[in-house]
Amino acid sequence: ASASSAATASSTPAAPAIGSTIALTGGGADEHMAVTVTKVYLHARPASVGDGPGPGDRLVAVQFRLLDTGGGFYSDVPSQGALVFDASGQSYFPSQNDAANCPAFPDRENIAPGQSGLGCIVFQVPQAAVITEVQFGLDSGMAPEAGQWEVGR
Repeated sequence: ASASSAATASSTPAAPAIGSTIALTGGGADEHMAVTVTKVYLHARPASVGDGPGPGDRLVAVQFRLLDTGGGFYSDVPSQGALVFDASGQSYFPSQNDAANCPAFPDRENIAPGQSGLGCIVFQVPQAAVITEVQFGLDSGMAPEAGQWEVGR
């Protein structure tokens, strides 16, 4: 499932590496989060037989840590704010698949100020796709800014 071609990975400046934390602001005055991509599983195993990828595809799972650094509760659907990009700049939306050993966020993540949540978002991509970047934005991806991490750095 590809995102529109209008959404492409930026080429400058270089995105931070996996493990780096990016401070993001949402649409609300008190909505501030420290977001870290903690791990990327480029060939994730499905959690069950029904979670397997379609023919010619594979699963990629990205584990995020979301720390609420703002003054209010963070309540959102993290999977709606995430994309991965391949080497050609093609973007991919999250899938409904679950990955083994990488528990997903709940349907709606609720995090109190000073607390954090940890969860995976899974993508179904073509077998040959070389994933180079992960993107995440608050407010289901509609916030005024998004973080981008470089895969493989």
